[in-house]
Amino acid sequence: MNIKQGEQELTPRAAEELRFAEAKLGVDAEKFLSTTLGKYLVGRAELELQEAHKELESCKPEELQEIQNKAWRASSLINWLAEAVHNGRHAEYELKQNEGLIDD
Repeated sequence: MNIKQGEQELTPRAAEELRFAEAKLGVDAEKFLSTTLGKYLVGRAELELQEAHKELESCKPEELQEIQNKAWRASSLINWLAEAVHNGRHAEYELKQNEGLIDD
């Protein structure tokens, strides 16, 4: 499988290094999510997202942009962490597959 970063195709070695980095980042993200700080930040983001949705029910038009930004900020944090975990697991799977540890 050829991997590109931007428009540039990576060498097999660089692609493998990228997969290792993604796998490590995913493990780090999972560990972070199990810490008190990780749980706190995700909890705060979820609460802020709920508050923003509630505020949308009765906001004035001039408040809309601020509320949308609040919701975007909260959902982005959650999505970035989820993507790191997902990409890490996928990279780990690909590494195992390339080593012949997993059948296609």
